Amino acid sequence: MYIFVHTVCRAVGIPCRTVTSYNSGSGIDGRLTVDCYYELREDGIIEEINDLDDEDLIWNFHVWNDVWMKRIDLENPYNEPEWQALDATPSINGNGKLSCGPAPHYAVKNGHTEVNHDTGTIFAKINADIVQWLKLDMGEWTVFNVQSSRLGHSISSKTPDGRPAQLTYKYNLSEMSRIRQDITSDYKHKKGTQQERDIVKRPPRKPRPMHHCKTKDVKFSLEDKEFEYFGDDFNVKANVSNLSNEERTVHVILQCENIHYNGKRHEIIKQRQWTITIPPNEDNQLVLGVYESDYLGKLTEHTCLRQVGYLNVQETEQIEASKLNFLLQKPHLELQVEETVYKNTNFALKLFFKNPLHRSLSNCCVSVEGAGLESMMFIRQFRNVAAQCEWTGVVNLMPVRSKSIDLSATFHCKEMFDIIGFTTVKVENGPKEEPEAEVRRSEQINSDISASMTIPDISVTTSHATIPK
Repeated sequence: MYIFVHTVCRAVGIPCRTVTSYNSGSGIDGRLTVDCYYELREDGIIEEINDLDDEDLIWNFHVWNDVWMKRIDLENPYNEPEWQALDATPSINGNGKLSCGPAPHYAVKNGHTEVNHDTGTIFAKINADIVQWLKLDMGEWTVFNVQSSRLGHSISSKTPDGRPAQLTYKYNLSEMSRIRQDITSDYKHKKGTQQERDIVKRPPRKPRPMHHCKTKDVKFSLEDKEFEYFGDDFNVKANVSNLSNEERTVHVILQCENIHYNGKRHEIIKQRQWTITIPPNEDNQLVLGVYESDYLGKLTEHTCLRQVGYLNVQETEQIEASKLNFLLQKPHLELQVEETVYKNTNFALKLFFKNPLHRSLSNCCVSVEGAGLESMMFIRQFRNVAAQCEWTGVVNLMPVRSKSIDLSATFHCKEMFDIIGFTTVKVENGPKEEPEAEVRRSEQINSDISASMTIPDISVTTSHATIPK
């Protein structure tokens, strides 16, 4: 939807840019919190409740648009020409109505959530507190943890240099730094500054019933990671530190789950539990091993995974819950053209990648797209790709225009989602022919035309019919 808004705005002359925010809050009622709900079972196990109708979400990433305009409906200092945030994925505001903006950047950055339109919703997407609620025996709820400053990281747009992105597998860092324009400062004050803390505290927040434990003297954290490679085995690690001078008996749950891009859990891939005693002032590391066979066939469209850890301290009733997302990196499809490409002439596009799995890939096919080809989409079937095998394929394409063509190719198979590659091909008009060759070619064309115009012999049979009066 944001692409439609981007296109329409530019078509009518309104400057517009696409914005991406990572770890974006999506509350269901416009409040400045994202609520997560847990319950403590009789056996001491903490469990997240995922079947609530009013569940808030933390999106892995969220995309909206900035449009440049003057807001004559507002007073100073909000009526100056500036960027306005316009979200084509509407959410519900505090009045129960759908909200999408536009919201002026000045108001969002300075926490003026009362400014029209829907500034509070945009502010909450990048500044909301993550509130973790615990369900008690009597059905009441208390808050056992509040996480601040976790949302709205690396807010980005495309650098306006007029050049397309040329991305490859593992993402070339120099190319990423060229195309990515960090616009976090347009939306938020620098993290950790007094101004940033004052702004985040400015919007009113309702008091919450807090869960009271005897003390919090056990430190619990997950080991962060950005990605793992598709086909590899990996570990989910948790560090538990007893900071007290007494023994602590802790119950820990580690799990790995696959999630959708909006942060909603699809299913739990693997889980393990421990009940251990940690001596005073000592550390312990717990490891959950996740293997290729555990996650194959269970992944979602973006191969996003989440490591989750829960802690319950028996002596003090301390409770902790931690979540960290990471990505499974798929192999990149390399594209190569080894010949000069001419208009209206077939050329061979070679494709390469290595199957990272310890099993064969089945139902394999490749689709190639590019504006300027004879067919906008070309699809070809291939044989199965053996385990751990370097695969090479060739497709023949024909360009119908003489300019650069951006090609995108996708390898599809049953075992892995889209394996993607990109390249740009320069198309020439065609080799110049010798004058004598042009004359011979012209004579041949005329001969072919004459032959096509010759009337063949036709046998005609005449039948007599009586004409009615």
